[in-house]
Amino acid sequence: MKCSSVNGGATERPVVCDWGSGPDARCDDRHDAGYHPGATHPGSVAIMTCRALFAFILALIAAAPRPVESQPLLISLVGQANAADSAGRHREAAELWRRVHAITGGDPSPLYLVARSEARAGNHPGALATLQSAVRDGLVIPDSALERDTTFTALRARAEWSALLGEKRGLDRGRNDALRRELLKLAERDQANRAEIMAFVQSVGAGSAQADSAQRVLDASDAPLLAQLQKIVADHGWPGRRLVGDDGAHAAWLILQHADSAWQREMIGVLREATRRNDARPGDYALLEDRVRSNSGLPQRYGNSLKNSTVPGAPPLPAPLEMPECVDARRAAMLLSPLADYLTMFGISQAPSAPGPCRAEVSRASLLRDPPPDR
Repeated sequence: MKCSSVNGGATERPVVCDWGSGPDARCDDRHDAGYHPGATHPGSVAIMTCRALFAFILALIAAAPRPVESQPLLISLVGQANAADSAGRHREAAELWRRVHAITGGDPSPLYLVARSEARAGNHPGALATLQSAVRDGLVIPDSALERDTTFTALRARAEWSALLGEKRGLDRGRNDALRRELLKLAERDQANRAEIMAFVQSVGAGSAQADSAQRVLDASDAPLLAQLQKIVADHGWPGRRLVGDDGAHAAWLILQHADSAWQREMIGVLREATRRNDARPGDYALLEDRVRSNSGLPQRYGNSLKNSTVPGAPPLPAPLEMPECVDARRAAMLLSPLADYLTMFGISQAPSAPGPCRAEVSRASLLRDPPPDR
């Protein structure tokens, strides 16, 4: 497997991974060192030697507005899960990896790690069910990686393994891999465009002449990416998990997040319906809804939208919240980390105070049942 990275100025992140057939593609318990955040230079991650799990780290990096190292809850859970697996406490590790999954917005990659821990614990039916969930949520992984992962040796003797591979291969056949690769490249360019510019805007303060000039440069860089995504949507409809895999669908959302507010309002209902049928990450929908609400003058629901401070070097400011006492319940329903942990990534140490306990109905179904903002 060949991997490359780009330097985005303040951070460096892995961006491309092509599966190969050499020994690096093999997953073997004897060599699986686990994921160790911060083991390399700041802004990068040390990848576990079991290369089949690299998609997990790539997806987290793509989803995060800051490096993985700046997400304290994620780092804590990953460290605890690695330690539990290393100590042979595999049931505990599986639960910890589930908690990682519960704060990644719906990225299915951590489910692969759950399944490995469950298999090590001897919970073979649970491991197979978890792998099935990951596959149905759009995890893209070659058959060869599954077949070479020695953690799943006992699973391959079960009849359910053949059924799992059959379902996975059916989903693979329905996926447009060329379109997926195109979207991943567009998202890579999107992130490279803004890595240095956003840091510069924060350093000079929003509203300054320098910040306005930098924003115009960023808008010009985003324009061809947005035009290409609009063409893709016109030709194929919204590129969801079934068409381009979870990472491809997430890449499309990332570009949409940086589109003009008019097109975001047009697409919010489309993404809502995709989320309802499990064709998009719930966390992606939540972030877009917050952006649409904030740009429409409405209070946000999940606390994701921030505005740059006019004070040079100061952290951004949270936009107004609807029912702040329910924000963490809403975030949990959409598989997002608690608000305080999210804000820490931006240097904000104090989350908005809640006036009391949440007494409203909060579930993913109820959040996706409400019509999206339309003004």
